Amino acid sequence: MTGDELVFHPSRRDRLFVLPRESEKILEAGEDLLAAVEWMCSSGKLVEPFDERNFEPFDSRKEWWQRQSPDESDPEHESLDDLVEAGKQWAKRHDARKLAKKDLKDQFKPGQTATMLYEAFVLEGEYPIEPGYLAVFRIDDDATGLEVGTFSWHKSESSSGSEFVPNEANWARVGKKK
Repeated sequence: MTGDELVFHPSRRDRLFVLPRESEKILEAGEDLLAAVEWMCSSGKLVEPFDERNFEPFDSRKEWWQRQSPDESDPEHESLDDLVEAGKQWAKRHDARKLAKKDLKDQFKPGQTATMLYEAFVLEGEYPIEPGYLAVFRIDDDATGLEVGTFSWHKSESSSGSEFVPNEANWARVGKKK
């Protein structure tokens, strides 16, 4: 059964067929997967018949973890979960979220609602988003439910800043409704 293909034809969806690698002949294998597996194991057409039906699924993720050498694993306290936790602690010590929300209040007007989309730590970047903390908010018009823009706030070791990017198409629609 190495390289043989199990297929179906759209005009005969109630049947499975085997296209043997070593033959030009098409073989009918059964009406469903279980019947086809039983046929392949017992018919003697593809391999010598056998009774044992123990199935071990192949999981490439498991194989990858087994192949990984000790040098490739994370050093102690440097797993992704550890780094995320350290980032959260840094942001908390520096009041990053609180400062972002304070600057955000200056960007939206009555009748608008801001929702945090995500927080992140930027590993590499250049002006205006240097390595450091980043928070991105969506600003919606309450009356229409339309997104009117996004507000990004960032903080590095030496500076902080923000940017509002309007959704021009929705701004125009919100303006017409008022």
